[in-house]
Order: sequence, then C-alpha cells, then structure tokens
Amino acid sequence: MKKQRNMTPPKENNNSPVTDSKEKEMYEMHEKEFKIIILRKFSEVQETTDRRFNEIRKTIHDINEKFNKRWIL
Repeated sequence: MKKQRNMTPPKENNNSPVTDSKEKEMYEMHEKEFKIIILRKFSEVQETTDRRFNEIRKTIHDINEKFNKRWIL
C-alpha cells in the first residue's frame, strides 16, 4: 500500500532578473560594455600572438640561413 502525500503546488515566483525598464537598460549597457571589453582583449591577444609568431618565424629563418651557410661552404 502506498502512502499518499499531500502535494501542494509550487509557489509562483516572479524572480525575473530585470523588472524595471531602467534596470533593464542598465543591464543591457553593462552587457554591451562587457562585450566591448572582451572583444578588445581578444584583439590584443591576436595582435600579441601575431607579433610573437612573426618573431619566432624570423628567428627560425635566421637559424636556418646560418645552418645552410655552414653546410654550403
């Protein structure tokens, strides 16, 4: 025999993160600023990566040239 439990429906919560239009506008502004900051950081990372890649490529090229000169002579 199963026990019957008293089931009460869950309370309705209206916990939306943004209710006021000014709050929503502020939230959207923060979100937009956040996206801009993230995109700038990605851009900085890309520039740094490109610069370091070019430095490494040049170093490898220079080493390769020195190596080839030694074996050609």
